[in-house]
Amino acid sequence: MAIVNLKKMYFAELTKDEMGEAPVFGTPEYMPSIRQISAQVNSIQDKLYAEGILWEQAESLEDIAISIDLADLSNAQQAKYLGHNLAEEGGVYANEADTAPYIALLFVAEKSNGKAAYRVYYKGKLAEPNEGFKGKEGKTEFQTHQVTATFQPLKSNGMWRYAIDEDDEDCPTDIATTFFSSVIIPQKKIA
Repeated sequence: MAIVNLKKMYFAELTKDEMGEAPVFGTPEYMPSIRQISAQVNSIQDKLYAEGILWEQAESLEDIAISIDLADLSNAQQAKYLGHNLAEEGGVYANEADTAPYIALLFVAEKSNGKAAYRVYYKGKLAEPNEGFKGKEGKTEFQTHQVTATFQPLKSNGMWRYAIDEDDEDCPTDIATTFFSSVIIPQKKIA
């Protein structure tokens, strides 16, 4: 079924990702005003030619480029997710030494059959968004926040995305109430 509406988005800070250990995430935080999310998977295809033909090929994941369009991005959210600082006088300021934390991106979208599609991207950093301001010329032209991020696989288990739809055969019946309570790390199904 086709996606017809993006409903909600959450960020969860990734606090630990070590090889051989379970990843540790903070509690997902609702990020209101989501308008659009797009993800572009970038992979590298290496080819070996022998005897004048393609002999072998290997593919590896390079990164996942994610673009997020938000109607609003508060000062507190900028400080937390871009690594900036809240000012005593109000507002937020950026410093050259600021470092964005790793986060997980969780969201839900509505499908044309009325069921929900849930997604998690596990490890990424937001990039500093560009700013643009335009004067009003008659009718209102809303100016939103365009944020990009680069995601990668977790060191701990290699996962980079989890996708589950409400109409999947094995989808938990309580997915709508539990999905955003923590970052789900799925287990491999044994047939």
